[in-house]
Amino acid sequence: MEDAGEAARTAAGLDDVLLDVKLSVPELPPRLVSRAPLIEAARNSGAPSVGITAPAGYGKSTLLAQWAEAEDRPVGWVSLDRLDDDSSALLVLLASAYARAVPDQQGVVADVSGLGVSPLGRAAPHLAAALSRSPEPFVLMVDDLHELHSSACHDVLSVVIAGVPAGSQLVSASRVEQPHLARLRASGAVLDVLGPDLALDVTGAEQIFTAAQVPLTRDQAMVVTERTEGWAAGLHLAAMIARDTRQDVSSISGDDRYVADYLYRESLSHQDEATQRFLRRTAVLDRLCGSLCDALSGDTDGQDRLLALEGSNSFLLPLDRRREWYRYHPLYREFLLGELRRVEPEVVAKLHLRAADWFEANESSAMALEHLLNTSERDRCVQIATQLVLPTYSAGQMSTVRRWLSVLGDSAIEEHPPLAVLAAWMDVLGGDPLGAQRWAAVAEAAEYDWVPMDGTASFESARA
Repeated sequence: MEDAGEAARTAAGLDDVLLDVKLSVPELPPRLVSRAPLIEAARNSGAPSVGITAPAGYGKSTLLAQWAEAEDRPVGWVSLDRLDDDSSALLVLLASAYARAVPDQQGVVADVSGLGVSPLGRAAPHLAAALSRSPEPFVLMVDDLHELHSSACHDVLSVVIAGVPAGSQLVSASRVEQPHLARLRASGAVLDVLGPDLALDVTGAEQIFTAAQVPLTRDQAMVVTERTEGWAAGLHLAAMIARDTRQDVSSISGDDRYVADYLYRESLSHQDEATQRFLRRTAVLDRLCGSLCDALSGDTDGQDRLLALEGSNSFLLPLDRRREWYRYHPLYREFLLGELRRVEPEVVAKLHLRAADWFEANESSAMALEHLLNTSERDRCVQIATQLVLPTYSAGQMSTVRRWLSVLGDSAIEEHPPLAVLAAWMDVLGGDPLGAQRWAAVAEAAEYDWVPMDGTASFESARA
């Protein structure tokens, strides 16, 4: 009996330790990039609810911890994990955090727990009432809200937030859209802090590299900040890569093993196989919309998948307010393309061909050509390029024309005389007389009896 009693006391002690960890503000490592401007803006907003929503690695937890450290109001903290996806457990955690922040409110924990206590019918309204009568303003911080998937948990959270009084705030951080915020936005009771708000600037990048003891010029800082789009984890990884490999920081890419390992562990591995396949295959696209994704996949749920990925903050960025067009974060796209080449190399050319078909059917020949250049469809590439070279040059996009001709290669140009004429023109206009003479000689020696697709009346007139 004594052994059993000792085991019970040990288990209870361990539970207390684990609870203490979940309710304690994490210690901040030294020399972090300060988030003071964001914190002050959130504190002074007057919003009873602050929602911090961004993909992994944007510094959400760091922002919360810095805020807690700087806050002069009592702070209650909750770190959630997958085992907390239970409305009763959530209520106990929220009540415990509030009781820690305002010690004379210890009784609220017992009031929301116990057998037979309805979470939504009794416990949540009771906690909301207790918060509304708080003897002093407080801040309640909830980290990793994305661990909660049940609708009951989010219903409970909505009820509890309704009790947050003026001068107090409930701050929640999540990788995915926070359902309880939608209604609050309509009444102006929420301040949203999103990925772009958390993106670091050049000064932040310099601070990260300084902390890692990696030299960084201002120009390099600008390049690496642009490459990562201010993604905090990406900048930390770039500093590690530069330190360990001594390579130029501007060469950081999504398929570097440090970056790829992080993105796989923190993002891709959390998706089901169908979503992983969707992400990999649509990574061949610079811009995505529902029908274009359907053309690649052969399915009809592209728009729904895009909306779901946007809500889950899977590094998918909207390009318009209609939620029609999107793009991936560049490092994430490079990571996904690496995964595609590793897992399904045989489908890469097929995906580009399907994308080209969609763009051509939707009267975007330039985008069709961009995808066709990644296939073996050289005849089709040549035909479209011949149509586009002059109008693209006239639009001032000489570098685009040069890139097209370079990817097509000399042999493809030589086999299509009208394109050789256009290549000669481009070299004349680009100040390359030797190149112009070479292509002029090819055109002079060629025979072509069909009507050119470049808009000229005949090959003879164009050559002349």
